[in-house]
Amino acid sequence: MNKLVLIICLLGISNTAFAETNKEKFCQSMLEYSKSIMLKKQNGTPIDEALRWSELATKDGPQALKDLGNVILRQAYELPSYSGADLKKKQYNDFIAYQYNFCMIHKK
Repeated sequence: MNKLVLIICLLGISNTAFAETNKEKFCQSMLEYSKSIMLKKQNGTPIDEALRWSELATKDGPQALKDLGNVILRQAYELPSYSGADLKKKQYNDFIAYQYNFCMIHKK
């Protein structure tokens, strides 16, 4: 978790003129990334395949974005796996809401 805070702070420091709309856009991108990662995890994608997907998804971005993506991926794969649809849906919604809210609070 501390690494995630550090990465977001570094992203904020690297562009102090980051407007609120850009913040929203960045956090929306992180939300979409989080959705993809959680769906992969819940559908049984092994972590090594998810890591390869993450590399491709963030290949054109800065290293800080790649690092943030890997933190989100590890957070998703550390969570328990569920087989029930209701538990999966709750886990999915809780995870993506947390990632988005965390970004909006800590991204400068």
